Amino acid sequence: MRTLIDASTLERAMTLGGVVLALGGLVGLDRARGPLATLVRDRPHPARRRLGLLHRLALVAGLLATGALAAGWRGGGDALAIGAAVALAGLLVGGMARLAATTPVPPGGTPAQGRTVETVASLSDVIAGLDASPLPMALLLVECDHASRLDAALGQGTTQRVQDAVATALAGQVRACDRLVGLAPGITPAEVAAGPVFAVLCPACTLVGGQALGRRLRDAVARHPVKLERGGPLAVSASIGVAQRRPGEAPEAFIARAVAALDAARHEGRNRVRAA
Repeated sequence: MRTLIDASTLERAMTLGGVVLALGGLVGLDRARGPLATLVRDRPHPARRRLGLLHRLALVAGLLATGALAAGWRGGGDALAIGAAVALAGLLVGGMARLAATTPVPPGGTPAQGRTVETVASLSDVIAGLDASPLPMALLLVECDHASRLDAALGQGTTQRVQDAVATALAGQVRACDRLVGLAPGITPAEVAAGPVFAVLCPACTLVGGQALGRRLRDAVARHPVKLERGGPLAVSASIGVAQRRPGEAPEAFIARAVAALDAARHEGRNRVRAA
């Protein structure tokens, strides 16, 4: 039976396939280079530095292998295997780098300790000051459920004690690069000011990551009952609205979407996380 493709043609096709796979792997590694470099610079951590070193080694090895294949160093099945290895490196290492750049709290990571709540004149100005970063950014608005009624029901100073307990719970969960801000009437739209509200600004965080962090914050608040001067501890819950900033979106519009998400959490029964 006559062979449809001769051996030399098959070898050239496999070599070309190897080069194409290697180029694809290099593209995957290169796409992760910018976010990873920003991550290592702005959020230094030994694990991130090791990932950055692994990424650079994979990129250099991929460049050398691709150049060697293009120059005819190996052909046929060897070229295809080498190209597949570079492509796999691009998929795995590049994917790990992009994931690390957008994960809100690294697995096993250490939350920021000793964090205090910031007081700012304008939340919009804080957001505008973070515009230079190419990474995604999430905003979480955290409201203490029914806190505005507590002074009348349980005595003067109860609302402040609840606010302090919630601030402590939040500070134990946010990252060192996050901004934890206490909001007062006039800083955000009036709809926010139904009770003590906190904002958490999370650079390098997607909407999915913000929702995951929101669930962690809600659970942390629930684990911190407030000690009252009279009676037993008071269980506290929180409603949380999350939004991810869209490209070119004005800070005011970004905040308004987070407010809408918080409002949805309120109307759906509170003690939950909702996203806009």
